[in-house]
Amino acid sequence: MTSAQSSTPGNRDERALLRQALSALEAQNQALQQQNQSLQRQLAWFQRQLFGRKSEQRLFDSVAEQGTLFPSEPAPAPPPSETVDVEAHQRRKNPLAGTPGDSGLRFDESKVPVKTIELSAPELSGEQAEEYQIIRYDTTYRLAQRPGSYVVLK
Repeated sequence: MTSAQSSTPGNRDERALLRQALSALEAQNQALQQQNQSLQRQLAWFQRQLFGRKSEQRLFDSVAEQGTLFPSEPAPAPPPSETVDVEAHQRRKNPLAGTPGDSGLRFDESKVPVKTIELSAPELSGEQAEEYQIIRYDTTYRLAQRPGSYVVLK
C-alpha cells in the first residue's frame, strides 16, 4: 500500500467507521466484564450461604444410623376396635357464663368504665342535610388501655 492510496477520502471514512466500531465494542466488552465480575461475586456469596459451614450442620458418620422416611414394608394394619351402640338423645344447650351477648362484651359494664364517643357523618351537617335519612346507628366496642386501667370505648 502506498502513501497515496492511504490518504484517499474513502479510506479515511472507512478508518473512522472502524475506529467507532472498535470503541463501541471495547465499551461493550468493558460493560460485560463488569457484569461478569458482579455475577461471580453474587454466585460466590450464594455458594457461601448454601454450602458454607453453619452452626446447625452436623456430620453423620454413616447413613445407616439415620432411619428411612418411608419403610420398604408397609406397617401392619391395627386390629379393628370394638364398637358400642349408644341410644340417640337430645341435649339441652346451656349458655356458658361470660360469653358475649348482643353488646359483644365479656365483662360487667359496672366494673369497667365505658366512654361513649359519638361520630356524626359530615353529610348530615352540610347544606343538603335534609336530603339524607338516617337508616340505623352502628355501635362498636373497643377495649382501650390506660396506664393502670382499662376503658371500653363505645
